[in-house]
Amino acid sequence: MKIRPLDIRQFDDAKAAAEVQAVAFRSSGGYRQVIDDIKKAEAEHRLLPAPEDKKPVAIPWGAFLDDQLIAVVYAIDFNMRFEGQSAGMCGIGGVGTRPEYRRQGAIRKIMQAVFENTPQKEQVFSYLYPFSFAYYHQFGYDFGCRRIQAEIPFRELKQFSSSGQIRLADSTDQPVIENIYNRFTEDTNGAVIREGTRWRMLLDKNPYLDQRYTYIWTDDHGDERGYFIYEKKSDPAFPKPGDEVFHVLDWAVTDIEALRGILGFINRFDSQFRLLEMRLPLHMPVESLFKEVDPVNRRLQTAGQIRVLDIRKALLMLKLPSWLPNLTCKIAVSDAFLPKNSGLYQLSLSHTGNHVFFEPQDITSQTKADLRISAEALASLLLGSRDLKELMTVSEAELSHELSARQKDLILAFFRVKPACIYDYF
Repeated sequence: MKIRPLDIRQFDDAKAAAEVQAVAFRSSGGYRQVIDDIKKAEAEHRLLPAPEDKKPVAIPWGAFLDDQLIAVVYAIDFNMRFEGQSAGMCGIGGVGTRPEYRRQGAIRKIMQAVFENTPQKEQVFSYLYPFSFAYYHQFGYDFGCRRIQAEIPFRELKQFSSSGQIRLADSTDQPVIENIYNRFTEDTNGAVIREGTRWRMLLDKNPYLDQRYTYIWTDDHGDERGYFIYEKKSDPAFPKPGDEVFHVLDWAVTDIEALRGILGFINRFDSQFRLLEMRLPLHMPVESLFKEVDPVNRRLQTAGQIRVLDIRKALLMLKLPSWLPNLTCKIAVSDAFLPKNSGLYQLSLSHTGNHVFFEPQDITSQTKADLRISAEALASLLLGSRDLKELMTVSEAELSHELSARQKDLILAFFRVKPACIYDYF
């Protein structure tokens, strides 16, 4: 089996990749688009656009048997928020294999090749949305950001006053919307730092033709502090007019007051919609918004999976809270899929800087360490979607019995749940 990046400027590679995905996902839309693009490029005597011409860059990798493309994985160059900084992140998407070649290790081999390529791109993490959490766990992925899927009856919005001002956004408003999104996500882990096509996918719509509307909320002082994008969503169980769902595709606010202002505006649609549907990060809980919580249907979701690619760099980026003294910890990490990550990490955190010394080795029961953990569990621990206490409860991490009670308390206090959320699919 041969693995290589596909050159989708070339017609053969582009068509072959589209064929795999059309079969794998039982959808012809992408294939039709590629065929149309090829016909246009042929007529103009040029190649197809290069992936590098778009931001973020998405490179397809393929597995070949006897010169036939049998599987495809897209590796997307993102940056994500982590500890108040920008961290390189390899987004994985468009994973597909022709049915007759499934369960022959093609995706495993592609993932290995992609991971071997990430150091030169300085990617610290990888993120994906799985069809099966267990399947991608074998490649070192663990639970990613958690959030609440909320279904809110419109009658529950009456408590919110219609404060501030609201206006329909137009094509000149992208800088305003970007600024609000960046302020909303700057202190969280996991959020994609959006650029290029990520914004165009959301904002390049004609609201009157596409029926996708973007509104910006401004406070009484003229400060633009929130936006939301919504579409109408039909509910087969309630086919009558006025029973549709007000589906919020994307939103961001600078503070909770702005969110309350937006909810007050949405209440004006009460004669047209039965239900408001939106996603909320765990650090903005439903209980802080509504006087009556029971009528709000809340479902906890795990939005994708995360994998740490460069453990040393991730540890160096950690921030020590002002309320914690200097912290040292020897962490023994086992990484079955990326053995180069396996070893002992001597972490030293202070308010003036971090130091990490890495000693590559196979972790055994004889390895002396303060904390023993798998690379999978470490990924969610660093992200902050799970804390150390939870991981210890389910035997996915272990603190040394030789640590003093104070040392254990300090390590547990540091590896805590943090604001973490991702708002982009890929």
